[in-house]
Order: sequence, then C-alpha cells, then structure tokens
Amino acid sequence: MDSERALADMLKSVPWSKLDRNYILGEEVPGRVVELVRGPLAEARREAADSLYCAVANQGVLSETSPFVARILVQTLRLDICVDREPVYYVLQAIQECRAWRVRDDAIGERLFVDSRSAIEAGWVTFLADLHRLDLTLYPSLLLLLEDFAAKRLEVLAHLREEVCRTDGATKRLVTEAYAGALEHAQQHTVDPEACFCGEVFWLTAESVARAAPETEGVAVQPRWQPGL
Repeated sequence: MDSERALADMLKSVPWSKLDRNYILGEEVPGRVVELVRGPLAEARREAADSLYCAVANQGVLSETSPFVARILVQTLRLDICVDREPVYYVLQAIQECRAWRVRDDAIGERLFVDSRSAIEAGWVTFLADLHRLDLTLYPSLLLLLEDFAAKRLEVLAHLREEVCRTDGATKRLVTEAYAGALEHAQQHTVDPEACFCGEVFWLTAESVARAAPETEGVAVQPRWQPGL
C-alpha cells in the first residue's frame, strides 16, 4: 500500500465533522494532517503544524480530535511516510503536554487525556529508534517528548545517556540537556508527583531511578518542579 493510500485510509476512519476541536473546522483537520505529513514545501508543513496545534493542543487544551490525530501521526512515523518527522513530533509533543480539555464533562476530559497519552505512548519503540538514528539537532521536539516520558519509562534515561556518550559538539549539548531534564522529571516522582508538570500522579522510588541512571546513585539532584512554585 503506498503512503498516500495508507494515510487516506487512516483519515477516512475518523468522523471529523462530529468531533469538537479548537479553533478550526473539523473538516479541515484531515487536510492539515496531509499537509503536515506529505506536504512538499517546508513552509506548508510548518503552517499545517501550527494549524493542528490550534486544533488539538491550543494553550495546553485537548479537544475530541486530539487522540485521533495522535494515533494517526504515530502511525505515520512507524510507516516512515513523513516528508519531515520534526513537525510531526512537534504536534505530538504539544498533545503530550496538554493538561486540560475542551469538554464540560470531566469524565470525558479525563478519557481524552488518557486516550491521547496512550496513543502517543504506542509509538515508544519508534521514538527510541529515531533517537539513535536521526541528527538530533534537527529534531528538538523528539528530545522534549522523551523528557516527558522519562518518569513513566525510566529506560529513556539509559537511552539518552547512551547518546550523551556517543555524540559530541552541538548534538552532545542538546542531548545532555534533555538527559538532565529527563532525570529531573523522574526524580520529581520520588519527591512529590502531584506537583510534577506531566500531570500524572504516581510514585517512583529513588532506588528505581538510580538503577536507571546509575552514575547518579547517591547524588541528590534538586528537582526542577517544586511544590508551590
């Protein structure tokens, strides 16, 4: 199946016009996805990314379209049918960072939150493969997404540390920063997970984080996100 057909089939499976979304018409979302994934011009792909941000993650707010867009974009990464992966990661990372929802029923909103996060997490293997094969100076959104995963997927620490050791120059600086942010995220869940930026409340032990990042064992790193700040 060619890439255009695969993308068209994914888009046709979603009742876009019946879904609530932020700021653009539901019928416009499929076209924006096509422009984002297959658009021949970088400017058009950037504009599509900005439009999709408004539809699915505007100012950190999920819409009913968010989990569907997330699921489709992860699949385009898996199938390697994106002209440029960075704007796709930009939209995914924006959805991942959302903490609120554009629906009045909180039970529905919480389901949007869970479904959107689950759709993105399904691409975990692809994200790690990209971490080790791409020029990371061109994919800052991938590194931000991995920072967001660090507490839930502690193995991200080992993968980022591997890239810190393997790379040099500008890439090493970027990955080192991402590794530090990922470690602080994980450590926040050993101190006060309710205050964490990620919006997911679960506890980690200091021992589990130390196993994932053994070079930090016995070293107290001040978490970036503190209660009341």
